Amino acid sequence: MRWQPLVNGRLAAPVEGVPVPAVGTDAEPARQAMRLLLEEVPAAYAGPLGRAIAAADLPMLCLLRKPLLEALVARHGELEGLRRVMRLDFLIRQSWPDAPVSRPIELE
Repeated sequence: MRWQPLVNGRLAAPVEGVPVPAVGTDAEPARQAMRLLLEEVPAAYAGPLGRAIAAADLPMLCLLRKPLLEALVARHGELEGLRRVMRLDFLIRQSWPDAPVSRPIELE
């Protein structure tokens, strides 16, 4: 399996083997939610992530959740970062039920 860099070479994604959503699946709700979350992250993360999110399809948006989570953790801490990404995961699953995102968990 080959890997390709996603954002500034910090995250690599598999070129093959990523599940594919149905044709015509709308990525805009997830993209808009990610753009809103970018307003909460440090500027060093926002630029590269913003460009990657703007150009990504739904499978790539799923892979960009990790660097977005890292940026949210830097600003809000781990628990709040996870809460925000779990809300994003819910949006992604509405458009793509088989998306490779985290299963919902109870956070205290």
